[in-house]
Amino acid sequence: MFTKSDAILLSIVKTVVCFNSGYSQEENKKIDKSINNKFAFFNNGGSHTIDLVTGSALLDGDYNDWEYEVHFRIGYKCHLTSHLSISFSYNKCNLAVEELYFEGFMSFDLN
Repeated sequence: MFTKSDAILLSIVKTVVCFNSGYSQEENKKIDKSINNKFAFFNNGGSHTIDLVTGSALLDGDYNDWEYEVHFRIGYKCHLTSHLSISFSYNKCNLAVEELYFEGFMSFDLN
């Protein structure tokens, strides 16, 4: 026969097992939902990006007669997966001090 202490112990064990199995099923639903969210990225048309940037650059410091010059960037990025992408960009920046210094910098980047 089961004693009162055996019945209490058995009910505690059943409660713990049922709680753990119920909790583990909720976790699996959360994992499935996060996997679907990762691939939903491609459903929104976010696999290609064009980047256009313009701005100004200035050489501020010891010189009082600095000039505003152009900063320019254009780029393209293609997402192969949600964590892997290929990008190409062109950057151009000019720095100038009135009739003393003028330098232009360009870069082509492939990532």
